[in-house]
Amino acid sequence: MEEEKKVEEEKTVEAIQVTEQTQPIEQTETTQEKKSILNNKKEVKGKPLKIWLVVMIAIFMLFTFGLGVYFGKEIFIEKERKSNNGSINDGMENNNNNTVENNNETVTHDDLEKIKEANQLLRDLMAFDSNVEDHITYYANNKIVDASSLDHEIVYQIVFNKYYYNKNLEEISLDDFNSKVKEMIDDSYSYVAKDYYNKCSGRGYKLEGNKYVYVPSYGGCGGTGYGFDIDPYKVISVDQNENSLVVKVKVLFGKYLGKSKDNKGLADYYSDYDQTKVVEGANQDNYEDYINEGSTYNFTFINRNGNYLFSKAELSE
Repeated sequence: MEEEKKVEEEKTVEAIQVTEQTQPIEQTETTQEKKSILNNKKEVKGKPLKIWLVVMIAIFMLFTFGLGVYFGKEIFIEKERKSNNGSINDGMENNNNNTVENNNETVTHDDLEKIKEANQLLRDLMAFDSNVEDHITYYANNKIVDASSLDHEIVYQIVFNKYYYNKNLEEISLDDFNSKVKEMIDDSYSYVAKDYYNKCSGRGYKLEGNKYVYVPSYGGCGGTGYGFDIDPYKVISVDQNENSLVVKVKVLFGKYLGKSKDNKGLADYYSDYDQTKVVEGANQDNYEDYINEGSTYNFTFINRNGNYLFSKAELSE
């Protein structure tokens, strides 16, 4: 009997020991499972945060890009408006598909193209061989200036400066020159070829038979200008159709007064060509603010095969 009790006691002791040994293992496994669950929860919680951050960054980048495009466009338009010899200082409003008028409104791309084309036509007409005069007054004065009345030397200069300037050609055929005249001037004009000297280009051409031949030239342009526009102008409207282009231009007429004590050029400005109506307050520093007080002239161009040919310039009624 005693032996059987001892055996039972030993079995009980062994069972207790086994239980004590397995409990830490089970506890350890439970702890690891808890840690794993927590880590999984953190990962699950972290994923939406990462996705949210990526989305916000993408939205910010798109917003920044959009601002860049917008302001880039505004800067481009502003530069275009102020280009072309200061002739576009205000906004242009498109009244219909064919007419553009200056009403201090926002400029559209199509408006700019029409205004740029009109200004380029005017600059081509005023590409004389002199840096001093503002040549708008050759066309904008107190009489009608039509194509047939243009001075041959003036026509030679504007054609040469548009098509042959800086090309250093040894000779120019008269046929080629006449074809270029017909691309700029209406058919009512007939060019008379003579020997003309190009002061600013530094090249002279002598007429020999049916061609202009290069000869050494000398001299210069005879001045560098006043430092400001003596006769400033601004395109205020463009009326275009299939057959013609009418450009309305505001012009102020300046009177050079010489230089101040600090060697600065001075000028008064008038609203009329005969300089009888002074524009109060206008001077060499602020004439752009008074340009709308000038006289209005119509420059008419005729469409010939896609080229706009000068037809006439006259004071608008």
